[in-house]
This record gives sequence, C-alpha cells and structure tokens, in this order.
Amino acid sequence: MFFFDRGIPDVHAYMNCFGQTYSEEFEKPCHTYRYHQILLMPPWKEIHVVDNERFESFEEAHRPYEHLKATYEKVGYPITIVPKGSIEERTSFILELLNLK
Repeated sequence: MFFFDRGIPDVHAYMNCFGQTYSEEFEKPCHTYRYHQILLMPPWKEIHVVDNERFESFEEAHRPYEHLKATYEKVGYPITIVPKGSIEERTSFILELLNLK
C-alpha cells in the first residue's frame, strides 16, 4: 500500500486557485490515473505554522483547501475528511477506514 501526499488533481486545484487556465485535454490524467481513496485534512489553526514550506497564513490556507476539495469532487472522488486529533488518533482513523486495524 502506498500513500501519496499530493495527487494529479492537485495541479488543477492550485491552477484554479490562482486563476490559471488550461484545456480539457490537460484534465485527462485525472480521469485516467485514479486513486483508491482520497483523504483530506482541513486547515487546523492550532497546529498551523508559517515556515519555508508553508508560506500562507492560516486564513490564506482555506482557499487552496476549498479548491482541492472541489477539484477532487469534480473529477469524481468521494472525499474522506480526516478528523482533528493526535497523531495516534488520526493514524487509527485512517487504518480503520482502510480495514488495516
């Protein structure tokens, strides 16, 4: 089993978020190369930090999140929102969801 931090539809989500245009042809890989499960973790104020990798403020982080959610739904994925909690709680949630626990 493999977990990916980013998927093909993320490219479209970020392009949509920043107002970039692309042709329908550019969307084909989203429909051709599919994932089995989409897990999404919403912005979380209590753990949000701005650093070299995460440059947007907590308030700014909501915009890409909403685009990610909408883009995955648009290409036909049901999305599972991972609830807030400790690392152990989140891990247990994912393992139970995937019938690995």
